[in-house]
Amino acid sequence: MQAVGRILGAVAVIALLAGSAWAQKGPAKYGEEDKLSNFFTGDHSRLAFEVQEELHRAKGRKLPMNQDGALGALGLDMGLDWRLLRALAFVPRSAGLSVHALEEMTRESGWRHVPDEEITYDGPARRPLGKR
Repeated sequence: MQAVGRILGAVAVIALLAGSAWAQKGPAKYGEEDKLSNFFTGDHSRLAFEVQEELHRAKGRKLPMNQDGALGALGLDMGLDWRLLRALAFVPRSAGLSVHALEEMTRESGWRHVPDEEITYDGPARRPLGKR
């Protein structure tokens, strides 16, 4: 039960962090210093934001942190085991997967197999793999 409490606490913290920033001044801007001024964020969250900022500098465009990055950083700052955090990363995806499965079951007639000969690849040309 203690693990369940910590999981719910982690989810609540993520919701509070996103919700409080939104309520105070609209959608949060990634990397804002005030996002780090609470009692849960620590070294891992700071590092995650630094990586985000470095990617912005290197790529020349913003690459906002995804849910896995936020969950990992906050969870580690809260002292949760990294293995638990890997399992928790599946929770938000399971909701989407469930809805997709329901949609497939109610809108489609069953398994749709597309034969290889009916597939045309239009992506980048093949390139050699291995040494660069």
